[in-house]
Amino acid sequence: MLDSHYLLRHTQFVTMMWELQRQLDLQELPAASSQSAPHCMEMAALPEDELLQVLSHLSPGELLQCRQVCRRWRDLALHPDLWRSKSLRASSGSSARLVAAALRLAPCLNHLSMLGSESMARLGVLLSSTTCAFAKLYIWVDPADAVLVAVVVSRQAALGRLRVVELSLWSRDLNEETFLRLQCLHESLLYTPGLERLYLSIGEGTADIMRWRAPLSHVAKSDLPVPASLQVLMYPSEFAHTYLPLHLEWHASTLKSVTLGNAPPPPRTAALLSTVSNLRELTCPMMADMPAILQCTELKVLRLYPRLEDATQPFLPGVLKFLRGAVMHLRDLALNFSVVPHLQASDTVLSLGGSGEAAPALKRLEFQFKCENDMSPPPGYGTVPLRNLATVIHRLKNLVHLDLDGPLHDDLLRELDGEVLPHLQELYFDLPEPCMHEWAHREQVRAAVLRCPLLHLSAMSKWEEGACTFCQGCCRHDSCERHVVFSHPTEAICGVSHYDSDIHIK
Repeated sequence: MLDSHYLLRHTQFVTMMWELQRQLDLQELPAASSQSAPHCMEMAALPEDELLQVLSHLSPGELLQCRQVCRRWRDLALHPDLWRSKSLRASSGSSARLVAAALRLAPCLNHLSMLGSESMARLGVLLSSTTCAFAKLYIWVDPADAVLVAVVVSRQAALGRLRVVELSLWSRDLNEETFLRLQCLHESLLYTPGLERLYLSIGEGTADIMRWRAPLSHVAKSDLPVPASLQVLMYPSEFAHTYLPLHLEWHASTLKSVTLGNAPPPPRTAALLSTVSNLRELTCPMMADMPAILQCTELKVLRLYPRLEDATQPFLPGVLKFLRGAVMHLRDLALNFSVVPHLQASDTVLSLGGSGEAAPALKRLEFQFKCENDMSPPPGYGTVPLRNLATVIHRLKNLVHLDLDGPLHDDLLRELDGEVLPHLQELYFDLPEPCMHEWAHREQVRAAVLRCPLLHLSAMSKWEEGACTFCQGCCRHDSCERHVVFSHPTEAICGVSHYDSDIHIK
């Protein structure tokens, strides 16, 4: 077996071999090329396994060029072992030509990305008939191409290697015909065997139009399920009433991660999720029947967000009951309160203390109070909920990371203690002062970080020239920069990255 230096040295001869063969065919071999003949003979004498290792360093385009060297290389350049790890991306004319050549000749690919309807128009016929088998397929197209995408997925499923499908669909104009095409695509995905990961993303324009459609109530094909294989499912809610329950039911024994859209899910979604025995990660809207998911004791990561209509409806009591029980085994929890009224968000925060004498298992807790769109929440939106966090923070003894997405109040600062919260390392918050340096000189801040040697208080500074009396002549920093306040010895290894702009409290 050749060592890596020997393999890399021989890799440099590949392009030269192709040029040498071309010159031989033209019988115009320069005299200088004769000096390379020993190298060519040495290359040709390599056993097949070693030669395959050399060729494995080449790109897909270079492998296709190597087919012109000789008969032996023509066959070896298409060896499946060389192509199983190769990936291609079609987004322009030149890249589409390379993908077309691979679809005609290559036996397989690891990952193929199709970006834009133009690429699908160029390669659609080849994709629907190719014998090149992909393990992963990513397609970003207009919903009008949904039927063609369904044909491509079915073709790859028939070839037997398809394990991951990622689809992004976006359009501002969704008519009746396009809606039916999308239904055909969803149905095709439902009956695709062997999938381990399925990601579906529908653009905002498409989703808004689809929400006006009545839920589909039937599946046209046979109700015979495909064998369970899905481990990761990201599914938009626009077609959830028809296909999501079947995905959850058929793959309950294999699913580990589920992400749902923010439209109202089907009524039985929580009950179906409760049957997913190995569920470890869940992203979903708040649901009234969430206590059913308490049966998923393996659930470790949860991201909860409200539906748009939750802002005007009474807060769902089932969510509070669920959180009180779930925090006893959750490790990572993210709560989105961007459209949830103050009192409802405050009650949710209080439920994080759990129930019983045992401490919640939470290691990472994140809040989101800011709206993702252009609408800004009222001033002090997160004030009431975050003040209530101070009353339950002593229960979160396993907490390592805390992101407030709001102000760090003195009530919470007083509760921070290294003995009560021995593992807390990072606390992110919104800075109430113009300058982080001025805020760090407050007595409550200094006392908190000295009580917690592992703690790092992190915020974006909004310092302006002349705004901070403490900064005159003692420190300089950019007007928008993240700063960390800490107290442990500077030479200690803490697992948190430090910069010159950090503030060390001695």
